[in-house]
Amino acid sequence: PAMIKDTMGYLEKRQVCIQSYDNNLQ
Repeated sequence: PAMIKDTMGYLEKRQVCIQSYDNNLQ
């Protein structure tokens, strides 16, 4: 379960990075 939690946190961080990256492109 801990590994799944880490993966979820990683995906959330990645999503935030992608969103901020998209914002920088605009």
